[in-house]
Amino acid sequence: MQVFAVVSGILSLLTLFGLIVSVLKPVRKIITKSLFAGTICLLRHEITSFYYRLKQTGVMRPYEREDLIRMYSQYEKLGGNCYIKTIVEEMLKIPVSV
Repeated sequence: MQVFAVVSGILSLLTLFGLIVSVLKPVRKIITKSLFAGTICLLRHEITSFYYRLKQTGVMRPYEREDLIRMYSQYEKLGGNCYIKTIVEEMLKIPVSV
């Protein structure tokens, strides 16, 4: 009788856990999608800001070029598609100064 009660309790907990997971799955998708969208916006903003600074100074340092390449790579991987490709290509034409 005690074994049945323990097994019944475990099954109830597993059922409850499954219910919680099934309820939270759509919420997790929404949060994940929002995080991706927010990250894309931040990367787009950072690249655009760097573009305008670079237009003013006309100087790019080696580490800035590396950062730009990394930011743009992640931007693309996250599905970002905008004017960013055009301005990054323009920025990469600027010579690197030490």
